[in-house]
Formats: sequence, C-alpha cells, structure tokens
Amino acid sequence: MRIVSIAFMFVALGPMRAAAQNVPFIAGEITGGAGAHTTQTQHLYYIGEHNEFWRAATTIRLGSAGSVRPTLTIEHSTGCGFGWGCGHSLNCPVGPDGRCESTFDDAEGTAIAAGVGGALGNRVLGGIAAGVAQYTKWSRYVDANVSLRLIPHLAVVGDVRHIVWTDDRGDRVSFSPASVGLRIF
Repeated sequence: MRIVSIAFMFVALGPMRAAAQNVPFIAGEITGGAGAHTTQTQHLYYIGEHNEFWRAATTIRLGSAGSVRPTLTIEHSTGCGFGWGCGHSLNCPVGPDGRCESTFDDAEGTAIAAGVGGALGNRVLGGIAAGVAQYTKWSRYVDANVSLRLIPHLAVVGDVRHIVWTDDRGDRVSFSPASVGLRIF
C-alpha cells in the first residue's frame, strides 16, 4: 500500500513539477520595512518599539538547475534607509528606572546566509535561510521569503526574519523585521 501511495504521489505531482520554474541561478533584490525590537533588557530601556530595515541582496543558486536547490545569499543592510537619516535624536527620554532610554542599534552591515530555495509553479519562489551578520554587533538570523513573478525576470518579494545579538552590556536583544520589495532574476 505504501508503494502504491508513493507511486500515486509521483503521478499526481509529475505534471506540476514539469511546469515549475527553476530556482534562478542569480537574483538581486531590494527590500524595505520595519519590525519590533527588544524594548527592555536587564540593564537598559530602549526608545520606541520598532526600527526600520532596508537591504540589498544577491542570492546565488548552488548546483545545477532544479525546482528545489541550495542557495547562498550575500547582502548589505543600511539599517534605516538608503541615503537618508535614521531620525535618531539627541534628547533623553527618561525610562522607568530614571535613566535615559537608549537608542536601539540599527541592523546596519553585511550578512551571509545559506538556505534552500524552491519554485512552486511558474510564478512563485520561496526560500528559507540561516546566517550571520556583522551589523553593529555580530548577529545571527533566520529568514524566510516568498516572491511572486509579475513579468519575466521581475517579482515582488516579501521577507521576514528574526535577528539576535548581544548588546554592550551582555544582554541578548532581538529584532524581527518584515519587508517588501522587488527581485530581479
């Protein structure tokens, strides 16, 4: 019975696989968005609850063409915008502990991640990855994205990630941005 079920699955999914696009050999994307961050640690209160996140990335497929392939992504984040300020101020909002609240570090820097990309049909690509980054501090992150092809070689992409690092006082902080943008492949 198990062999019959597996054979049926291959017969049923065979036409879908034949129609599926391949994971692109190389793709570039620009995304922007925002997300929640740690608001308090044992030692600090942080100003606000959200930060912006802007990035430019290049993803390379490893190996031959296929609908599910390993990938390598190299990216750079400007933290809070391409060429404009972050809006940090020099004022001192007082936290519940009577001290100045701190500005949460921007996720600004270079990152690299390894993952898996997959194609679903001829219009949808998705991927998951885990990586390391040299933002303000060394960071680790997990990332998931999905894109919908608009026209040949151009797609709209959505990206979510969770980033963690240790601040100057040894406390673990996190940032979870969601962003949207364009992918060219």
